Amino acid sequence: MAGASLLALLDGIASVLDDVARRQRAAGAGILLLAPWLMKGLSIAGTAAMFLVGGGILTHGIPAVQRRIEALAGRAGDLPWRGSALETLGAVLLDALFGIVAGAIALAVGSAVRRVRPAHRTSRA
Repeated sequence: MAGASLLALLDGIASVLDDVARRQRAAGAGILLLAPWLMKGLSIAGTAAMFLVGGGILTHGIPAVQRRIEALAGRAGDLPWRGSALETLGAVLLDALFGIVAGAIALAVGSAVRRVRPAHRTSRA
């Protein structure tokens, strides 16, 4: 009788483990299915964050630009509906816009230099 009970117990454990394994395989398949979308979303969020941070660093380093952005954002803060939120969001968006413009200028200068300067070739002896 003890042998039959042990076999029934082992069968129950095997059934539970099989269910767990099926769930793990399904979860793994779901993660693999969502991974490309997750990576794309992270790359977009990371790029936006770089523009925001870079633009913020640049604007805070140039006092005249920072004052102008604060003045423009302050005007949005005077609006009767959600003014304070628009003031904060406006400053962040203007910092990002400054970062995008600065990045575009850097890209244009880098591309122009690359066109003008011949490619450096190394000779192998």
